[in-house]
Amino acid sequence: MQPQQHISQTPVSTAKPFWQSEIVILLAFIFLWPIGLYLMWKYTQWKKWVKITITVLSLICPVTYIMLILLIWGATFGLKTYSYINYKVNPPKINTSTFYNCQSINSQWGKCVYKTDKISFEYPANWNYIEDKEAIEFSPITPFNPYKQIVQVVVADFQTERAASNYILQPIDSINEKVIKVNNFNADITDKYFSNGYRLWGSIQHGTIVYTFSTFPDQIKSQHIPISDNDLRGIFYHMFNSFEEVK
Repeated sequence: MQPQQHISQTPVSTAKPFWQSEIVILLAFIFLWPIGLYLMWKYTQWKKWVKITITVLSLICPVTYIMLILLIWGATFGLKTYSYINYKVNPPKINTSTFYNCQSINSQWGKCVYKTDKISFEYPANWNYIEDKEAIEFSPITPFNPYKQIVQVVVADFQTERAASNYILQPIDSINEKVIKVNNFNADITDKYFSNGYRLWGSIQHGTIVYTFSTFPDQIKSQHIPISDNDLRGIFYHMFNSFEEVK
């Protein structure tokens, strides 16, 4: 008779990793929705129709949640906070302005007068313009809508002349930015070449208000507008240097 052999067996743990527990999967649905969805299909033993129902509802809920957030934001701050929504709901009218009075003065140039501050600057007479909240934008294309501007003028009220002056007289880019005078007004200007063309922007102080002129050369290339870098620079400098106070 052979002696009985006692084989010791190491108990195998049946505990699941924590990420496979239903509590973790439910929490993942709340805080990490895509991961929770994956864990549900991978590790839970729920019935298939339950998984399908949860998946469909979870796909609908994020969209509903985002729409709810947008509606709350819009009710609190107004739809203008989201420019894209505002442009779709209430698109700006071309060559119509609430804050500016823009008219052609000859075949080449027009003049925009800012009604509140009584300043003016010139713009290409054959270009269109639209308002975008505190800015007015110019482009030669038709139809013209926001995000396709070639030149933009933004108005910012600093409340005090000292704050406005400090903004102008303390350049951020000491290499490319120059502090100058435009018709006796404090101004700064940056003329810098990037891979997509010359990017020019400059600001002019008038009392507590600063007017910032900017170019968007990337729009010229993306929309195939026949304007060279030199032409754009010429238009920008004419608009910028035409800034003056209306008597």
